[in-house]
Amino acid sequence: MFEQFDEIEKNNKIANWINRFCEDRFVQISRNDGDQKPGRAIMHLIPFESLDPMKHIEMEPAFQELKDYRYPKYNSDGFRCGEDHEYLQLFRNGAMECAMISPNGDISGSDLRKFFISGLNTYLKAAKVLKIEPPIFVKVSLLDAEKIFPDFKGLIYKDGNKIDTEKLVLIPILVSDLETKAEDILRRALDEIWQAAGIEKQPRAVS
Repeated sequence: MFEQFDEIEKNNKIANWINRFCEDRFVQISRNDGDQKPGRAIMHLIPFESLDPMKHIEMEPAFQELKDYRYPKYNSDGFRCGEDHEYLQLFRNGAMECAMISPNGDISGSDLRKFFISGLNTYLKAAKVLKIEPPIFVKVSLLDAEKIFPDFKGLIYKDGNKIDTEKLVLIPILVSDLETKAEDILRRALDEIWQAAGIEKQPRAVS
């Protein structure tokens, strides 16, 4: 029994660290939004080893791995590619932030699904090059979630059910094998997003 308590205590410490990291990032993202309140779909990919405050990865291999993406550039946090409304940010501790921010206010469920799967595939590939070891925690969050519209067929833009909460923060998913398919890793989280809109599960047929 006491061993179980030790395990729970350890998991709580890890969860608290992940939550603090994500909340700090939410504040920064919201600050960049200014007076706007767009829908924001955010996925944080956090290796267990990044909990070590001394953890540091080299950015040059990251640049070589991600330089073919749109607008790659170094920044104060590490390395970033993409645009203001859709980007991947690699941090110097090995964590990554994948964010989709709708400039017009709305994000369709199908676009969200494709973006998360693509971002996770990119990270799993880069992790091998950067020698980032599992386990890795995948944390999916939606801010101003009522502006994100999961739909039944996964093909209809802005014509789905509305999510029933302003902020949806899901339980982290543990990745123990870098060879696992991104679709399989994200299945639970995506189903839960669709369920928050009153739909049983995400559309399986859409890639």
